[in-house]
Amino acid sequence: MPVREVDYCAPSLTIFPMKKLRTVIIAILAILLLSWPALINGQAFVFSDSTNYLRAGGAAWKEVFKTGLGSDWAEPVKGAPAAASSVATSGTEESPAPVLGNESLPLNDPEAGLVMAGRSPYLGIAAFLSSAFGEFWPWVFGLGLINYYLITLTLRVVGVEDSRPRLLSAAVIGLVTPAAFYNSTMLADAFCAQGVVGLALWLLASSRLRTIDKVILAALTVFSAMAHLTHILVYFGMLFAFLVFRLCTRGPWRPAIPGILMGLASIVIGLVSVKITSVMIEKTYGNPPVQLPMLTARFCDDGPGARYLKEHPEDTSFLVSRFRDRLPMSSQLFLWNPTPGESVYLSLNQEERLRMCSEDKAFAIKVFCTYPIQQSLAILSNAFKQAGNLDMHIFNYSDAHIEHFRKRLPTEDFQRLETTRAYRSGWAMERFTLLHYVTAILSLATLCFCWFRQDDKISLDDRQLLRGLFLLFVAAILANGLICGAASEPQGRYGARLAWIITLAPLVWLARSRFPIQSRSATKEQEPMLSS
Repeated sequence: MPVREVDYCAPSLTIFPMKKLRTVIIAILAILLLSWPALINGQAFVFSDSTNYLRAGGAAWKEVFKTGLGSDWAEPVKGAPAAASSVATSGTEESPAPVLGNESLPLNDPEAGLVMAGRSPYLGIAAFLSSAFGEFWPWVFGLGLINYYLITLTLRVVGVEDSRPRLLSAAVIGLVTPAAFYNSTMLADAFCAQGVVGLALWLLASSRLRTIDKVILAALTVFSAMAHLTHILVYFGMLFAFLVFRLCTRGPWRPAIPGILMGLASIVIGLVSVKITSVMIEKTYGNPPVQLPMLTARFCDDGPGARYLKEHPEDTSFLVSRFRDRLPMSSQLFLWNPTPGESVYLSLNQEERLRMCSEDKAFAIKVFCTYPIQQSLAILSNAFKQAGNLDMHIFNYSDAHIEHFRKRLPTEDFQRLETTRAYRSGWAMERFTLLHYVTAILSLATLCFCWFRQDDKISLDDRQLLRGLFLLFVAAILANGLICGAASEPQGRYGARLAWIITLAPLVWLARSRFPIQSRSATKEQEPMLSS
């Protein structure tokens, strides 16, 4: 009887490609779930600040490589008003250039030497290249990919390799948290949460990371620090909280050293990048970037600033004293209201604006020293309001936004923008805001349940790691609230950008409890990072 030959290679040759194909399909589905708002909208969301990043990136690329890649973002704005002199200003959001008296004073016009501080050219170059090579889609799907990678890696460090929790976590985070909206937005905000997750994994699980993962996370945390100054300050808050945890729990320091060094390196590189940017702007445009008088506006809005001006009429050393009769007012109106007889900052000429900017810190210190308790309470109140603010209304364009886009966007970009859902105010953002609040509350409740639940399936080391993730995420949210709320008006944009990390923590915890884990016997087991 003839012996039947068996092709022992056939199963492996068949199964291996199928596994790879399944992994690729799951990754594509996850990326789409994490960037779906841009697909529904018709393109990525752009805001007033987006034009600043894109113009800065286009100008930097053309300056270095002597080519604008055929993109209008690298060219001067058509019909841009000429400035009387070159003055650098800054702000949280660019407003349409107001016409005051007989001269036009644009707030951001690189061609006229007006460059707003805080707009990272490094992030701008990434945004510019995304526009030049794919009408912003590389940016959207790239952020979705990074988001999915961080979800996968966080699950992997606790031993969960199953594809089901990866896709399920991506679906939950993409559909019921603000993450997908910020992945679809041409701003620095998405990188804040991604940098926070990257630094947290470095601090808590560096011995469980592969070399390639360490390299990717290092690049991500550094780029996030270079993307915006507030991200650097959030890192400070995370490191401070981590050091306090270690001192209180008396845990071993040795496994924490790589993460601490990574955090410090990211902060230093971020600060150096800010300095380099300032030097290059001054060299190119003749003026260094100058921060807006945000503290002056904030402290007057809080009350103590306006109170100081009214109770000390003899102090005329600060330019803001000229407006004591108009205060207090909203910090946003203080900075952006162009109405004659009501405006403050925009009513000044260029030299006076520079003076008010230069007096900002001195005025804030004076007010704080005069009313330390009142201002401290106001700062804490603003910080908690900011941390809990998840309002999403900005994703429908206002009339002011549209008018700004009409003046600042290249013709083809504006024509595409006119076809979007945001242009028609077609997003039911009140419902999304409510959904995101409900998700955040349920996430916190689930975390509390997991924290106190006795689960023999989870080892002590993994339980400490999961608790550490949650504590660092909370520290990042509180630091973000303190930074953005104390220096600016509490806004949903700043609070919602970090909301999804609070949902990531319970998802990973539940996945660790419900799904089988991969053995880590062949790898170095991480020493306990936090006390149980």
